[in-house]
Amino acid sequence: ILWDTSEGTAIRTLQGHSGDVTDCALSADGSLALSASEDRTCILWRTSDGARIRTLRGHRSGVYGCALSADGRLAFSASEDRTCILWDTSDGTLIRTLEGHAGGVEACALSAEGKLSLSISRDACVLHPLNTSTRVGCQITRSFAALSRDLGSCLSMVHGEISRALFGYDYFKMTHARSFEIERELV
Repeated sequence: ILWDTSEGTAIRTLQGHSGDVTDCALSADGSLALSASEDRTCILWRTSDGARIRTLRGHRSGVYGCALSADGRLAFSASEDRTCILWDTSDGTLIRTLEGHAGGVEACALSAEGKLSLSISRDACVLHPLNTSTRVGCQITRSFAALSRDLGSCLSMVHGEISRALFGYDYFKMTHARSFEIERELV
């Protein structure tokens, strides 16, 4: 459902997934929405009229996280199949599949410019630099397993480059995303 937050009213309902919707994201200008679903897809929507622009298919299991770059040209999805996929939203092309998690990926974030991605599963929190000009694998910048050992859910905050991440199950840990040093812990 798209909401008018100033009025607290529903603008429109976006329908098209065959499974439960697990996550959603908006482009910075609000013109695009991306939804993730247990049906193994993400759908890109135009918010002005609720039209489905395209369905992104490529995951082998449910998709639990999604993100859009600020300009809406890149989408990023995280799946129970232990992968994340970077997509070109202009034509739905799969740019790159990121592998390396030992468990299902529960959440993800994409920097505003699409230069960095963050993926989080029960086994690790991984920061990836993304080079969208090539279609080869990318090197993991940081992987921090201890931070997410009890991860039940995840929140991430993106400010230009990914600068901070909040993680939690029954606690929150705020970290510096480049070093993964814990800056503050709330129990």
